[in-house]
Amino acid sequence: MRISVKALGVLLACGVVSLPAAFAQQGSGIRYQVTSKMEMTGMPFAMPAQTSEVCGPKNAAAESLVPKQKNCTVSDYRVSGNRSSFRMECTGKDAMTGTGEFEMLGANGYRGKMTMDTEGQQMVMNFEGKRLGDCDYAKEGPQAKADAMMAKSCGEMLQESGVGLLSIGEQFTAPNRMCTTQKAAYCKKVAPMADDLKAVLAKDAMEASIRKQGVTQPSQWDTFQACGMSRASILAKDCAKAESVGNYDFIGTLCPDRLAAACGRADPIKEVDFVIGKCPARAAEVAAAQCGGRDYTALNASPYRNFCNAFAGDRLEQGDDAAAPDKPDQKAPKKPSFKDRMKSLTDGVLGGG
Repeated sequence: MRISVKALGVLLACGVVSLPAAFAQQGSGIRYQVTSKMEMTGMPFAMPAQTSEVCGPKNAAAESLVPKQKNCTVSDYRVSGNRSSFRMECTGKDAMTGTGEFEMLGANGYRGKMTMDTEGQQMVMNFEGKRLGDCDYAKEGPQAKADAMMAKSCGEMLQESGVGLLSIGEQFTAPNRMCTTQKAAYCKKVAPMADDLKAVLAKDAMEASIRKQGVTQPSQWDTFQACGMSRASILAKDCAKAESVGNYDFIGTLCPDRLAAACGRADPIKEVDFVIGKCPARAAEVAAAQCGGRDYTALNASPYRNFCNAFAGDRLEQGDDAAAPDKPDQKAPKKPSFKDRMKSLTDGVLGGG
């Protein structure tokens, strides 16, 4: 049997324990006013007591009510008259050991204590519950409240849009995640996102940045796939759309089979970054025709001024001896020395030959 330390404390404090037959009344649960107080060794003062109202089940065995949680086990559960006790142990990140005990006080309440040892510290929680009356456990019990809170959180997450909506896909589409029951609603909302070039491109850039840090996580394509949309079918439509609207950033990043054609169509005056970054052969041709041998005045008056400045900066930083992806069978000119490149660029600005 598995349970988290926090969950176990809440269950015991809230009366989720074995209840005697004398407690059976009309209604499926019993409402208690629960007062709990936590103390920790080494603290100069005790934490203030907390009081709340909770709905616990009638005639339920404590062991069947303990939720199964990862890395924690409950053992040595014993009942003697109106007293019960158990031991627990958790491993991993929140490793700890502990014991718990509780006592039923007739038909009107209970009291108990939990002692937990973790990282050299001991925490003790004392609790006491007083019966107030009956309640509807199916609607007011801990699980019902947890389900309601989960549904509310998932509903709020569904209000996301754009990259934010794509970033939470795993919570709705992966097995056994917090919002899996609302997968259909999520997929209905995320389906139009497959046609949003801006969102798809932004999410791809975000994922690429994360991968550079050595972190692996599900991608937007996993999300789309889980909602019945394949990457191939999405890009077939999106790349065609990107061509029709002239979204060269999208083509350069996600449509490699359309890159050569896009390089031929792109206006180097308007698409400076795309032509220089993705079309080196085309960029070299434009630079040779529009940038070489011009003095400062002529270059400053040219519509290719921004292109020429960006091309010069890129060549100084990156060099130009790589094969051109827009013309894979053509190699760019051999990279000159740094001294030669500096001389060429300086001559161009100062008006040299």
